[in-house]
Amino acid sequence: KLFSMLLCGLSALVLTSCLNDDDNTGLTPEEVRTAYQLVKGSHSGKVIFAAANPNNTKDTTDTLAVTWNVLTASTMVIHNLPISKIAANVTDADLKSAIAALPDQDVDCFIGFTVVSPVTFLINPSLVEYPALSYGGATHKVQIGFYINNTSSFGMYNTTSGAMIMQVAVGGFYVDGKLDHSLLSGPFGFVFEAKE
Repeated sequence: KLFSMLLCGLSALVLTSCLNDDDNTGLTPEEVRTAYQLVKGSHSGKVIFAAANPNNTKDTTDTLAVTWNVLTASTMVIHNLPISKIAANVTDADLKSAIAALPDQDVDCFIGFTVVSPVTFLINPSLVEYPALSYGGATHKVQIGFYINNTSSFGMYNTTSGAMIMQVAVGGFYVDGKLDHSLLSGPFGFVFEAKE
């Protein structure tokens, strides 16, 4: 059911972007205010991610409690995102161990509303930065980047059911200022779900 909603959301976002090539969001300022009023404030739910245990064939996902706060019509904070869970998809053994040991992290995001009903918005998470991460016998500046301005990172809120779902997708790593896609074995996403 959750993934059906995600697919519907992706379809809505793709359709919106196709219909509004001349416009950043396709919404009037009043429509943006209306969408914001419907989702503003703090939300509590769960974050869903791929299970880290490759021998677990029964449960393919794990969940943790998480909160996020829609601060303004263009900003949001995801609190205590379990960054360590990205380690399951890291290809370098030393970096994998370093990522697995990282604490949960607040992530600042820019958002842009694209549809009013159901409320739909793109999510642009900021880089998660570790200026001095030690691994492989050296200290590196490591930045974790997410897909931005992309339908892989989006949110939806259904005013009838009170359900909110979001997804943010990890795009790659910058190590000492250089983007290295090879450090990620495949796509890794966090899915968020709340019922209010």
